[in-house]
Amino acid sequence: PDVIAVINPHLPNSKYPFKNLCGAGVALKLIQALCIRLDKPRKYEEYLDIVAIATIADIVELQDENRIITKLGMAKILANPCPGIKALLDLSLKDKKQIDSYRLSFLLAPRINAAGRMGDAGAAVKLFITDDPEQANELAKLLNNSNTKRQAVQDEIFKEAVKIIENDTRYSQEKIIVIHNEGWHHGVIGIVASKIVDKYHKPTFVFSVENGKAVGSARSIDGFNLFMAMEAHADLFIKFGGHEQAGGLTLLTKNLDIFRSKINSYAQNLISEQMLIPQTCIDIETKGSDINLKIAKLINFMEPFGSG
Repeated sequence: PDVIAVINPHLPNSKYPFKNLCGAGVALKLIQALCIRLDKPRKYEEYLDIVAIATIADIVELQDENRIITKLGMAKILANPCPGIKALLDLSLKDKKQIDSYRLSFLLAPRINAAGRMGDAGAAVKLFITDDPEQANELAKLLNNSNTKRQAVQDEIFKEAVKIIENDTRYSQEKIIVIHNEGWHHGVIGIVASKIVDKYHKPTFVFSVENGKAVGSARSIDGFNLFMAMEAHADLFIKFGGHEQAGGLTLLTKNLDIFRSKINSYAQNLISEQMLIPQTCIDIETKGSDINLKIAKLINFMEPFGSG
């Protein structure tokens, strides 16, 4: 685009040695560069707690620089978190001394994401930038309530979706699930799509239908490139985007049945019966006697754990 600069380690001419930063990681590198220019070379460390949560929540590989950001960020969360993160911890964690990638991923991240899913992502931004502990507590409560609401709405939609799938025999014959309904909350359909993939182990498109348009979220299984599948049917969409494993798309409601038929024809030869069987990857077999407290403590030294 016609701009002063594009900051992206994936640019063809980029010499940056690590490609897999999340968006917040890229923002951190800009802050770090500004801090060097302003002769405050360590000031960027104030933001490591926020970027650690983002790095875990975005499920980028916890290797190389992501690993360093996460490790240092978790140390900051333990020692001196920003008021917003402290308020969230007070609400969601009984034992503040136990900070690990699992707790950040399943306790903090969903509360932060709930703001955008249920209406206003601005509440999460305010939480991160406030210096007032009272305001931080109020915002943390707001996010907590949004998350509770998000869970209830999501569970309701998932139950409705399963009922539709179980009552339509075509779904058992099809390799891709395309499901829609009026009024489903578009902020949670991505999570619902993930849950349907977990249950049926088939690539899944979930659509919320409103005013003649269907807004969809999609999740895939290993071996089926979702973006390429959407690209092959681009003429049906108002817009679409994503990557191999996840995506979003919008189309006219009248095209939903055509899309369901075409995407399943497209997948017929690309998805084998073998691919539809969930796999568990086992790195090593252990004996019961190998599992003990000493081993558990040694494994803990290798944190943080996560993708990759």
